[in-house]
Amino acid sequence: MCPPDYFELAYCINPWMKPENKPLKELAEKQWQELYDTICKLGGEVSLLEPVEGLPDLVFTANGGLVKGNKCVIPRFAHKERQGEESVLRRWFESNGYEIYYDPLHAFEGEGDALFAGSRLIGGTGPRTRRESYAGIVKFLDVKELILCELITEHFYHLDTCFCPLDGGKALIYPQAFSSESFTDLENTLDLYTVSKEDAHSFCCNAIVIDKNVVMASGSPDTERTLVALGYNPVTVNLSEFQKSGGSAKCMALYL
Repeated sequence: MCPPDYFELAYCINPWMKPENKPLKELAEKQWQELYDTICKLGGEVSLLEPVEGLPDLVFTANGGLVKGNKCVIPRFAHKERQGEESVLRRWFESNGYEIYYDPLHAFEGEGDALFAGSRLIGGTGPRTRRESYAGIVKFLDVKELILCELITEHFYHLDTCFCPLDGGKALIYPQAFSSESFTDLENTLDLYTVSKEDAHSFCCNAIVIDKNVVMASGSPDTERTLVALGYNPVTVNLSEFQKSGGSAKCMALYL
């Protein structure tokens, strides 16, 4: 995770970002701290990345890499506004002993678009990540099974905004964010539990899974009931200020 010292709405690169709806700094800091404390209380161990002035979206560390064991794929951001994060992330992972892979030719935005569901890698493609990026990633991380999914809407520009792998081959999903072929591929592979449009727009799929605890933004009662019925413990945090930038709980945490 990365503290939100320099978090602000400095540019607009997704439909959630609106110049007239800027995050409130003190409230954002309070909400981030509550998320951090919640993760720690649930048994999560958190490493911190030092914030850097001029990189307001560094707080969204999920986009900062894809990790398996001691290997990390460093992102190549699609928008120039975020490309300054790449060297910061690379230095952190190298200094912490990770073997690095970086492809400067093909856009790839870390766990924003690539999530492990067990041993399978679910790879989002579309607005931010190119299909071509996965060939090198699969080889570097020794991935045995890759399922590529095409994202087709502007609001759900990253896989982690509309898909959340749970355990035991289960996952939350907002089907309308995917091409019909991609949804069918996932449906044939995982036990999918669909979420409503209202809950999806409240970022219910952008959740951090810690054992049977699912840490998510508040405002998705139907999804909370679904999770309880499946034997999970939904834990909600108000993340309104980060949602103004198109991010929520999972966006602010990268699995190591």
